[in-house]
Amino acid sequence: MPLLGFHAERREPEMGAQPIRLAPNYTVYLQIEFFGGPRHKDVLIGGKSPELDVVKATWLLRIVGAWVATASKENRQPDTLMTWRQPCAQIVAQSKSEGWSEEKREAMMKHHIYNVTDYEERDGWITFKAYYHGIEEPQARSPIPL
Repeated sequence: MPLLGFHAERREPEMGAQPIRLAPNYTVYLQIEFFGGPRHKDVLIGGKSPELDVVKATWLLRIVGAWVATASKENRQPDTLMTWRQPCAQIVAQSKSEGWSEEKREAMMKHHIYNVTDYEERDGWITFKAYYHGIEEPQARSPIPL
């Protein structure tokens, strides 16, 4: 993971979601695999899935990769590496059909919460594993976006 973090920090921003080619015959792909909830068995692949775009993939590698490397050096396992917030599809559809303002949509939106608690490195893949935690109600959110 430290080598990949180092590589990701130094690549062009538009390449952030693309697979990382470490050698002519060795490429590392980034993916997130979901367990439970509405995304159960979904897999997002960096550079191939719109939801794991350049910005998200870059932050995932820089922040989570650095966090994992630090925890590994200190011989500890963090409880959660990151949280994935997925808007509830029904509320998204309702807001579109009723023409809600952005403020109303934000105030009314519920999110499915997935906690990424571990990862696996094997055969050219880094797979972050996201486990369903439940639904976050609008009033439960912090007033400062995470």
